[in-house]
Amino acid sequence: MRTIGACAAIAVLTAFLSSSSPCAAFGINIGPLHVGLPFGVRHRARIAAERRHRLALHHRANERTVTVDKTNSASVEQASGLAPGPASNLGSALLYPGLALPAIYDDIFRTAHSSANSSQWPFGYEPIFRAAFAKPAPSQDQRACAPTDRATAMVRQIKDATGPDAAQSRLLEKLGNALGQAAGYLAKSCPKEIPEQPIARLKLMQSQIEVLSMALDILRPPLQQFEQSLNGRQKAAFAAAHGGETVDGCATAPSAISWSIGQIEQSVQPSDAQRQTLTDIEQTFRNAASDLDTHCPAALPHTPFARLEAIQSGLDAEWRAVLAIQVGLGDFEAGLSDQQRLRFNTMDLAAAR
Repeated sequence: MRTIGACAAIAVLTAFLSSSSPCAAFGINIGPLHVGLPFGVRHRARIAAERRHRLALHHRANERTVTVDKTNSASVEQASGLAPGPASNLGSALLYPGLALPAIYDDIFRTAHSSANSSQWPFGYEPIFRAAFAKPAPSQDQRACAPTDRATAMVRQIKDATGPDAAQSRLLEKLGNALGQAAGYLAKSCPKEIPEQPIARLKLMQSQIEVLSMALDILRPPLQQFEQSLNGRQKAAFAAAHGGETVDGCATAPSAISWSIGQIEQSVQPSDAQRQTLTDIEQTFRNAASDLDTHCPAALPHTPFARLEAIQSGLDAEWRAVLAIQVGLGDFEAGLSDQQRLRFNTMDLAAAR
């Protein structure tokens, strides 16, 4: 029953991997799931149907993961003779999304702190695997949970650039408050511990991507209202003439998927049947990477609000990719022996790359 559920989850995921999730202007965006605020906005039937499909997939994955996690925990302790160690900071914004916020703010507003290619938030296939299969650091670095204090400086720069009138200044103040609230929300949502098992980390990544997207949703109404209040000259100044600027490539390297599958195979040393399962899962990973590549921007949009929407669209794709990888690897791990599972859970792909 568990295997059938996992296969069904992968089948459903494959069906929607190529679709993008439109962002409602006043919606709470939970990963790819959009829940409208009580502003009288009604979502189209297609979005509602997509939400039901994804909720069903997420529920199936959670059912299977809970069972596997309990088995994994006991198996690893028995095989190694050690209980799981303390959680630690793996240095990834997929696990500590507050680390991504400064770069995301720079990408949205292109402030004086921005460089030509400033984006550092971990979008793409390889960052997911690095965060899932990384040797924990000796101790947790609580600086990863510190809020980003950039709101005051950013509001000042925007004010200097646009020269707002009294009404626009009030809207800009609301935007500044939203910037601070988003940073505070991420700080409060910072995880207290990071699990050691890759499947559990992938599950945490899903929730952290949702948290980051919800934090960015705080910015949507005030950013859109302030931008719409500007005249042509002000809008050009607000965009800071950075629209259309090329960014660092985030497309998946052709060898990345084969390499990650090869590392798993080398570590686990699968049987013939397990190797066939791993081969089948590789196609799932290629589909996930393709969806990520589709949302990899070749250039920044021309306005801050459009940049915010592009980033959230990328987060939707990242959420789908993490779920696909979690379901695929979870199904593979469930068929491993205790010794194989121990090797699987202690892989360090960050060091091997």
